[in-house]
Amino acid sequence: MTDALLDSLADDLAPVRPRSSARDLGVLLLLAGIEAALLFALGLARPGLGYAMPAMLGWKLAAPAVLALAASATALRALDPARRTVGTAALGGLALAALIVGVFLAQGTQMGTLDPASGVGCALTAAALALPPALALGLLLRRGAPAHPCRTGLAAAIAGGAWGAALLGLHCPNDGAMHALVWHTLAVAIPALAAALPLARAARW
Repeated sequence: MTDALLDSLADDLAPVRPRSSARDLGVLLLLAGIEAALLFALGLARPGLGYAMPAMLGWKLAAPAVLALAASATALRALDPARRTVGTAALGGLALAALIVGVFLAQGTQMGTLDPASGVGCALTAAALALPPALALGLLLRRGAPAHPCRTGLAAAIAGGAWGAALLGLHCPNDGAMHALVWHTLAVAIPALAAALPLARAARW
């Protein structure tokens, strides 16, 4: 009787596709690529991209992109319940290192001003650009079973903010060091702080 019951229950089971962090990361990269293509297609990319100040433009693009990749990989690997650690402290260290590199590069570039009106516009644009990858990460977190949902959600939130900031580098025409260091750092931090709690809840199972 028991065997027959188990067999009947097993007959209703559908095969489950194994999780793949690399595949999930590929989805995020594809999404970021689509957003970048839309910026160019809609004429929202900064003019004269090839003639921009290479030091600060490189930092605005590369620093958040590296952080986004690292944070995304950290969050996605943590979706496996067999993995017990989430390196959020390492992500904080990476973010601090990126900021230090930016300060170093700023020594040889035009400092400019904070320009609050432009800065707030950049922060809002970054938040809008961060929304699609943050939502995608939320859906992926709902399908996972992380052992540390709060830290996993925080890593995913950092990833979302960093993706938005990386894409912002294609849009923002202000290469002043002061503007880049303050507003592009906040472009990572503000969406990350806003998304941390919702993504932590999404990671609970």
